[in-house]
Amino acid sequence: MSPTRVVRRSARLAAQEGINERLAVSPPSSKDRPRMKKLASKSPQARKRAESPTAPKVTTSPTKPISAFTDSPILAQALQHFAKADPKLAAFMQTVSPPSTFTDTTPTSSQQVFQALVRSIIYQQIHGKAAATIMRRFIKLWNPELPEDIQTWNNDANFIFPQPSDVLQQPQENLRSAGLSARKVSYVLDLADKFHQGVIDPQAMAAMDEESISKVLCQVKGIGQWSADMFLIFHLKRLDVFPVLDLGIRRGMGLHFDLKTAKGTGKKSKDFNHAELITLAEKWKPYRSIASCYMWQVCDVKTVADG
Repeated sequence: MSPTRVVRRSARLAAQEGINERLAVSPPSSKDRPRMKKLASKSPQARKRAESPTAPKVTTSPTKPISAFTDSPILAQALQHFAKADPKLAAFMQTVSPPSTFTDTTPTSSQQVFQALVRSIIYQQIHGKAAATIMRRFIKLWNPELPEDIQTWNNDANFIFPQPSDVLQQPQENLRSAGLSARKVSYVLDLADKFHQGVIDPQAMAAMDEESISKVLCQVKGIGQWSADMFLIFHLKRLDVFPVLDLGIRRGMGLHFDLKTAKGTGKKSKDFNHAELITLAEKWKPYRSIASCYMWQVCDVKTVADG
């Protein structure tokens, strides 16, 4: 499975960069003021013509059947459900490309689970390019002969991602030399130890529900509910996960449902009521993961699976 990229699109949230700018409404700039004064000297008819410019043309994507975008039966089933539960979402689905995560619902193999979780830790709260550099250096601690281009590694016969036991045997100063902070070194070592001790069993995950998997993952230092939700959606391809802690999801739902931000001060005044969002998402069951992927598209936020 090729490496996935994280959110601005950050840790991603990688999913949080540039959203405020896109949603913000800017006041008139100083460049507009001279023109406003000039208009005042014109006749009423002239002012009316100047203040009422021709409306810009709005280009919308044509509606197409979901089959025009993908032959994924899961997405077709979700569209059928949303057509009744959320017609607005169903209509939106037919104007944009489908989320790649659910065009192929093959989950991450048990051998790749450790790799996916290590990556989620490395990519936390840093720019994607910087994280990719650290990830490359981390892997090259065990694969020094690999080329610099990380995109070719999965097709390289020499590429072997380190096992948990390999990571535990690596001196901490070597891990630091790859660019990991002292805190992230402790996170990666704790993750490796949880695998080594059998606390995290990738093969057992197939029979576990989402809540149980989240509880296990959240025992690891540096992995919280948001990281667990991203892992469930993008790696295990679970269909009914609702990551309400994700900023992009909340912004997308705010636009989709035309919501007002919660009352409060500071950051809270710009956010939405989580309980309200959870209630609204009930209509998306049992396809909340798919609906969430489209909410990212509503506000044009990149995700960990993009690219």
